[in-house]
Amino acid sequence: MPYHDIRLQTFANENDLLICGGEDHKTGQDDKEDISQTERYSRLESWLRERFNNLKDVVYKWSGQVMEPLDAMGFIGKNPGSKHIYIVTGDSGKRITHGTIAGILLNDLILENKNSWEKLYDPSRITLKVTGDFISEAVNMVAQYGDNIARGSVNSEEELSAGEGS
Repeated sequence: MPYHDIRLQTFANENDLLICGGEDHKTGQDDKEDISQTERYSRLESWLRERFNNLKDVVYKWSGQVMEPLDAMGFIGKNPGSKHIYIVTGDSGKRITHGTIAGILLNDLILENKNSWEKLYDPSRITLKVTGDFISEAVNMVAQYGDNIARGSVNSEEELSAGEGS
């Protein structure tokens, strides 16, 4: 079941923006419903208008990628393999909570203070608990790229007409 979230953003003197998100799916993949991105936008707008009948125009639309850790815990800390690069990602819909945690944890990491959350949110963590899920997701990813590495439908560029691709 798709989830939806909303927030209000100051925009102009007379108007604010109501930002609505949701209708998620794996990057580059449609889910079992097999609907287009246009349909996702329509469903999101319909859901929003059912709840806020004074909405005006939709002024922006975008689709973004969301990092979803297998153990549902965010990645907050040093970027693996880097000395001075810190990351915050994998919020799993807990953006406000993880933003607060990240502010505290990253401050401690940069100042080299002990923090009991460091191992919990460590971006380089791997747990046995999620190994099966990791393998399943890896197989799914490889399957998605299979079409890109399979032999194409033409043998050479001479088989293509102007404006065609393969």
